[in-house]
Order: sequence, then C-alpha cells, then structure tokens
Amino acid sequence: MQPQLPPTLITRVLGELLVAIGGEGIAVIRSDASPAQGEIISTVGGGAPAILRTIDALLNQTPCTASHGRGLDQRPVLASPVELPTDGRGAVALWRTPDSPPWDERDHALVAAIAAIVRVLLEHQARAGGGAEGLIDPLTGLPSRGLFLAELGRHLERLDRDDSTGTLMLVDIDGLKRLNDALGRQAGDEVLLQVVGRMRAMVRPTDLVARMGGDEFALWLSGMDQLTAAERAEAWRSEPLIPPAQTIPGKLQPLTMSVGIATRRGGSRESIQSLLNRAQLAIHQVKRDGGAHWSVALSARS
Repeated sequence: MQPQLPPTLITRVLGELLVAIGGEGIAVIRSDASPAQGEIISTVGGGAPAILRTIDALLNQTPCTASHGRGLDQRPVLASPVELPTDGRGAVALWRTPDSPPWDERDHALVAAIAAIVRVLLEHQARAGGGAEGLIDPLTGLPSRGLFLAELGRHLERLDRDDSTGTLMLVDIDGLKRLNDALGRQAGDEVLLQVVGRMRAMVRPTDLVARMGGDEFALWLSGMDQLTAAERAEAWRSEPLIPPAQTIPGKLQPLTMSVGIATRRGGSRESIQSLLNRAQLAIHQVKRDGGAHWSVALSARS
C-alpha cells in the first residue's frame, strides 16, 4: 500500500515550498508504480501528468542524487529520489513552464532538502499509523518541534561527515502574552506571521526554520558561524515588530525579539540536546537583561 499523508498537511507543505521556490508545480510520486510511469501521491500546481515519464527517466539516469532535464513539452524538470516507508521508490519533483530557464546546482540542493522533509513526514506518518498531524504548525506552515529535531539530526550527521560548522538560533518574542491579553489571540497571530516572514527572508534552501511552540522559533543555519548569525540577530533587534493597526497608541509598545545563538564547530560531535541547552541558556540571559537583544552561547566543552 502506498503511503498517504493527510491531504491538508501535504498540500500545505508542498504549497509553501512551491511559493518559496517559484515554479509551475511540485509533486511527491511513487516512481515504481508501473513501468516508466509514476503514480502521484500528492501534488500542488499544474502539469504533473505531463512530466511523469521525464521524472522516471531522470531517476533511472541518477538513482541516488537529484538531476534535471526537460520534458517532451520542454518543461524544465528537477527530481530527487526519496525513500518510501513501504520500501518503494519515490521522488520529489519540481517543474517550471516551458519558457523558463533550466534548473542549476543550487536548485539541486533545494530539492534534496525538500526530499528530506518529505521523507521525515512519511516516516512519522508510517510510525503513527496514519496520524501525521502535528508535524506542521497550522498557523505558520512551519515544521513543528518534533519534525525540526528529526531533520536537525540529519543535518548534524552531514556536518560530522564534512567536518563543517553550523549555528542554531532560538528566537523568542518579547511581550507577546501582553499583546494577546490586550487585543486577543488574533493580534498575536499577526505578529507571529511577521516573525515568520523575516525568518524566511533570511534563510537559504539548506537551512531549517521551525516553530518550537508558543512564541518560540528555531533556525538552523548550515555553514554559518556565530558572527554572521549575530549580525542577523542585530538587524532584527533594530527593527521592532509592529502590533496590529487596532493597537491603541500609547497602550502597547512595538514588540521585540530575544535571540540565543549556539554554534556547533566542525568535529565537535556535540549532541542536539547540548546544542539546544546552550542556545536556551543564551536566550534566558537575554530575557534576564530585559530582552530585545541577542547573546552568543559559550562554546561546548570538548
């Protein structure tokens, strides 16, 4: 039996990704469903049936890595293999309109990251016996804490293999409860979406962004050191969040963000929990000092 994600969940995930990358369509397919013809598990956008044979050809050409080409109708197609929980062969595919430029190597990294997210969703769905809700935050469309931590583990494994550096940023909104109490939860949701917009504007396809719960978010920045992360946090600090228009002047001040930064050095083999603990200690220090700032955590002990 092929894996089936809840339609609202997979549609939201694929829809968010399609908006972020730009293109005509995106799909998750089972590529060994029939000879030279995949079976669509879920798709957003148009044109999916026309590119199934192209996807199959690309996967046969490079079965272990992402590859791109043009379909018979000249659509640029990009496909990356993904493991299905049922031991079947699957893929995540992106495509553009026929008059669009071809995909490049940066796009290969993008579709590989998307395939990793889809794989985690499928694995969680299989373990839960069909229940994958809760992996994606319904308000922001971001991965939840559990999905973020699962995917972070994969990123750390790659960092250990490559002896590379990455940085975790925890972000907490200062005063969100005060705003919710004064104006209601809808006003607070508007501020949360402001934060998400800022984060999406700064991340790359290989980075991770998640809502950890309530007013706390997390970003994993592959290859980034603490100095660059601190520059990003400083830019956020200098641009307060604006409460909704119905805020009464003088009653509520613009909201700010507190940020904790923890860098994992290449070769450190630091655990996820240790990395999270250091970032949490850093953000707690910012909160004790009044918020609206950032702090870099002490390096992990060898």
